[in-house]
Amino acid sequence: MAETRIKTFCRLCEVDCGLEATVDDGQRISALRPDKTHPVSAGFACHKGLLALEVHRDPDRLNAPEHQAAPGEFSPASWEAAIGDIATRLRALLDQHGPESIAIYMGNPSAFNALGAVAAGIFAQADPGVNINLLSPSGAGSFDPVSGMEHLTGIAVEVLPS
Repeated sequence: MAETRIKTFCRLCEVDCGLEATVDDGQRISALRPDKTHPVSAGFACHKGLLALEVHRDPDRLNAPEHQAAPGEFSPASWEAAIGDIATRLRALLDQHGPESIAIYMGNPSAFNALGAVAAGIFAQADPGVNINLLSPSGAGSFDPVSGMEHLTGIAVEVLPS
């Protein structure tokens, strides 16, 4: 089976260290290693990033939603059912306690995931009072230079829907 090396990057924190993934013909990743040619990380990657493949392959990892019928008892659930259940519960909280009863905190790595931030913004549009904070104290020094988004500097930023 032929293998291909593909340049990519770690998504676990704001540094975005360069990685090289070895991919087989079936497009499955067989290895991750630091990318020595990456202009910023220059062959460095922490153990969290390099072990991400092991986390992904862990037999205890959940790959689909589950519903808790009773304490300690879980059964498979569809994404549609799980999202519907969460939406119903969130709506009940909003209706009973108001928008200040719900807040979203996005720290590493989701605060630096473009789709995570978009999803949080969409969620906040459901009710203008929902608070969203993007925070990463450890990333204050590296996030701006890497992302160019000067308004997210590691200080809690409240994102309000327009």
